[in-house]
Amino acid sequence: MFGHSVTVTSRPTAVICDDHPELVQLAELWLEGAGVQPVGSVEHARDVGRLCRRLAPDLVLLDEELVGESGIDSLPEVRESVPGAFIVLWTIDPDVGQAALDAGADACLAKDDFAGLDRLVALVRARVRRG
Repeated sequence: MFGHSVTVTSRPTAVICDDHPELVQLAELWLEGAGVQPVGSVEHARDVGRLCRRLAPDLVLLDEELVGESGIDSLPEVRESVPGAFIVLWTIDPDVGQAALDAGADACLAKDDFAGLDRLVALVRARVRRG
């Protein structure tokens, strides 16, 4: 059902929701390098809320096009599962930004915008420190 999970640390944590394993691996490497601990991943929309409830991440990186449902359609369940998490809709479609924010995302980010993801990680770190 679920992807993998690892031990939770004192660093900010992240769950990655994407149906492309190579993008999950890329995001994991980048997040680890930025000081964020990836704690789990899923590819199917039906598993997103359950994994988020179980792992309570600080950051959720949510693909806009998941297996079974869009990331935008999954946002209300994710927000309910982890109300304090910083949720980023990760997409290749530049036209979904406002819909993502309206559905409960804290930010919408292009999949190739790692500089933008760097800024968002800084916000997550600040939130965790204030905690």
